[in-house]
Amino acid sequence: SKGPWESWISAGNPDADPDTKAMLARTGRIPMNTAEAIYFRASTDELGDRLHSGCVYHLRGGQIDTRWWTLTVTDDKDNLIPNIADRFAYHSVNVLRDADGTFDITVAPHATSGNWIPSGSGKRLIFTMRLYDTTMISNGNIADPELPLIERGDCRS
Repeated sequence: SKGPWESWISAGNPDADPDTKAMLARTGRIPMNTAEAIYFRASTDELGDRLHSGCVYHLRGGQIDTRWWTLTVTDDKDNLIPNIADRFAYHSVNVLRDADGTFDITVAPHATSGNWIPSGSGKRLIFTMRLYDTTMISNGNIADPELPLIERGDCRS
């Protein structure tokens, strides 16, 4: 794992370890194998504080060594959060970038300019990054990816 991001490298493989199989049974997810995609999940920010819908988060990143990526925000039961904007994710093609190639995705309960994903209210959050067609796997290990920093802003009391 890197910072708050955790990966289950064997999640999509038939020879997954027992802990991974238990996680998949608990969540009901059916991931692609690691030759096709690598999944990273975060439930805390850079300081280790639990992600919550009452707070504003900035996910700041740049180039990621993958052909395509997605960032999705869900509640802690992996459900998409209903919202009037009908927006649940960004991906490497539709994210707005600065001139230097970096991006800032804001996850917040209220509308913001730029890349914004509504977080709803009263929920714990999970951020999931999926990296598709990546060369980060070597000898069964994940290279050290440059995943977005998760910085917490203001929180509602």
